Amino acid sequence: MKITSIFGLCIAASLCFLSCTDGDEIQQNITPNVDTMPVKLALGMAPMHDTGGVTRARGDNSLDLVLGEEADKAPDYAGAHSATDAGTQMNSATDAGAHPQTRASLTDAQENAVSEICVFQFENATNTLKYSGHISLGTGTLTTDISLATGMGACTVYVLANVGDLTSRVAYGSSLADFKKLAAEVTSGKGTGDNLPMCGSNDNFDSNTANTLAVSLTRSVAKVSLNLTLPNGADLFTVRAIKLMNVAKKLYYVESTAPTTSAELTDYTSDNSNAITWYIPENKAGTTSLTDWKDRYEGNSPATATYILIEGSYTPQNGTARDVAYAIYLGDNDPADFNVTRNTKYTVNASIRGTNLDDGRVLVGKDLSAAGTRTANCYVVKTTDANKWYRFKATVRGNGAQTAEDISYTGAVIPAGDKISPVKAGLVWETRDNGGTVHTLDYVGYSRNGYIVFKLGSAPEGNAVVAAKDGASKILWSWHIWATAAFGGDNIKEQTYETRPRSGISGYENITKRTFKMMDRNLGAASAMPASKTRRIIVHRGFSCPAPHLGIAKRQFILLLHFPNKLTAHIFERKRRELMQFRFNGKFIHTVYIAIFELREVCKAKGIPEAEEITCQAIGPAIRVCLLL
Repeated sequence: MKITSIFGLCIAASLCFLSCTDGDEIQQNITPNVDTMPVKLALGMAPMHDTGGVTRARGDNSLDLVLGEEADKAPDYAGAHSATDAGTQMNSATDAGAHPQTRASLTDAQENAVSEICVFQFENATNTLKYSGHISLGTGTLTTDISLATGMGACTVYVLANVGDLTSRVAYGSSLADFKKLAAEVTSGKGTGDNLPMCGSNDNFDSNTANTLAVSLTRSVAKVSLNLTLPNGADLFTVRAIKLMNVAKKLYYVESTAPTTSAELTDYTSDNSNAITWYIPENKAGTTSLTDWKDRYEGNSPATATYILIEGSYTPQNGTARDVAYAIYLGDNDPADFNVTRNTKYTVNASIRGTNLDDGRVLVGKDLSAAGTRTANCYVVKTTDANKWYRFKATVRGNGAQTAEDISYTGAVIPAGDKISPVKAGLVWETRDNGGTVHTLDYVGYSRNGYIVFKLGSAPEGNAVVAAKDGASKILWSWHIWATAAFGGDNIKEQTYETRPRSGISGYENITKRTFKMMDRNLGAASAMPASKTRRIIVHRGFSCPAPHLGIAKRQFILLLHFPNKLTAHIFERKRRELMQFRFNGKFIHTVYIAIFELREVCKAKGIPEAEEITCQAIGPAIRVCLLL
């Protein structure tokens, strides 16, 4: 019997297809002198598995999610002022009605269609290939006559459907284990046909006596359907992009148990319609111990898990527009499951209802930290941009570098990448314009997914410090926010500096000569004018919290009192100077000249409780003193 090869691997999807090599008139892949017998092959079709309902009872075996809906918990606002539109009113009906019909989805008949098959016969005793062949089927045909090798006792027969002719890729004598590694690459675009790749097997075919063979086929891909419902009240959400993230690049013809690595993943883009369907390879990312669907977000979810990312701009009623992304991780009917398995339907009915920071699937603001891969102690934002909402990962101290014991606020070494676990965030200090009525920041909050979220105020130039806090409002770490219009055009210029050896100064006699580039102004300065006139900040080694420069006179200094929940600044006159050492948690910090005064008397006079520890550092013409309770 001549076996006719069919070009290509036919997998229809809105966004994916598989490619294979075609061939012409390929014969059965058999060794000489193998006896064959005619066999009647009957193919069956296993139905697609439906993932169950999870958040609300709908009765249609779909994942029904309400994203960002506001809860009773109010955000932690910036400072004492409350002029903010974050986390308020989210008007929406309880249901937006029937979801639109999915576009680019195959019909049931198309998902069940078989146009051609490859048959591979393995001897059970040796688990090696003894016979293979390829045959075309007529439309709607699920039974056909084939030839198989005889006289080998029990055999396992695999049938691959709609994959083209693969017989030349599996040589006679190949092991069953090697056959199961056979895979096709996935690329974007639509395939050459509308048929899905399938696989089925029978592991107990008697090659000595049997003349019939029944094989049930299952689809080698998962079906992912998104039905998106937008706000139908006074709120507005504009979709900018819909993506399917962390999709496996390879489709294994036989189901694989091996997890997919990050190098084997890709992303799909799509149109921005409210109904989209993808057919994708399986991606078994694993399970976790999660019990709440709102906790399925980056950091909590496996790094290789497949998810839908909906990006856009959300404008609440009477509020300002903000960049928002909604991440929907796929999995079975369990918040802990992140596996995408073949022959399974994942139908996601997602309703956009708000930007609630207590919903970990909601990402509010433009990300300044590249999803936590590029963190810092200072973030710079442009006040001239239309977007006013930003976020950065706040579970890492600064840039995550190791902090030495002698400058650590804990009194011990902080290892590189050491994590903190905030539960809220707030404003430590900010500069203000117009007599204190125009703020640098209008809002500071903490998102369930580990981000600090802030909104710029109306000040054209300004500095602020925001902090991550634990449940007792203790500050765990703080970050400097520099809001400026200076980055527009050529306002900020680079200056080149050169380091040189300095005679007579210990530690500088033998330094290496090198050049480096710096800005033409101090950190936080609005211009390159003298720093005392441009709102610069003052930062000292070992302290994450910078101090504002208040432009004080040469004979004055600042007493900055820093408590877990508040920070106050006081200006004092210098009286005389004396060399003093200051220590933090018993560790030497710095040697400075300061005016002599009785610190406890000053605190008592101002109604400030005594502190257990006192630290001091020189900051140019000023002195910063921190009282730590």
